[in-house]
Amino acid sequence: MATFYKNSTLVLLMTLLTGFQTFAQKSKVSQIENYLNKAHQNGLFNGNVFIADQNKMVLKKAIGYADASKKIPLTSAYRFHIGSIAKEFDAVGIMMLQEQGKLNLTDKVSKFFPNLPSWAQKISIKNLLQYTSGLPDIKWSTVRNDTDNWKDLQALQQLDFEPGSTYAYNNNNTFMRRRSLKNYRV
Repeated sequence: MATFYKNSTLVLLMTLLTGFQTFAQKSKVSQIENYLNKAHQNGLFNGNVFIADQNKMVLKKAIGYADASKKIPLTSAYRFHIGSIAKEFDAVGIMMLQEQGKLNLTDKVSKFFPNLPSWAQKISIKNLLQYTSGLPDIKWSTVRNDTDNWKDLQALQQLDFEPGSTYAYNNNNTFMRRRSLKNYRV
């Protein structure tokens, strides 16, 4: 009989703890949803949210609109055009590699790509980060993929300007940074 009570108590305790955990989880989700809804109402948030905890979906929600005119409600299937926000990641990766002593901002592009034309001996990693490399922009009308762009850079004979002398925002700086990172683990 003592074993029965002991087992019953254990089952009851596990049931209560599971219930409390479920309640706590729902409470957290409710708090998050309330926060996101208030942020949206205040014009501070519009987007898709997916939260997982230990590989289990906790919250999946679309809040707001898919267009600036607020005529198309946002759905969780909508995919945003992220634009240039990914560029910060390769810049941070480069800075981490410098901290680890694996590269230096003064390293020339030719160190990583010795088969590029002589212009690669003039451009530093710092120039790529600051968009002062002199590289021309990607030829969007003819480039369909990274291989096409790489061929264009290998054929490039002259930079648009001397590295470090002028600022010109373009995607070839980012392209070269990302290719430089492929050789390392941050």
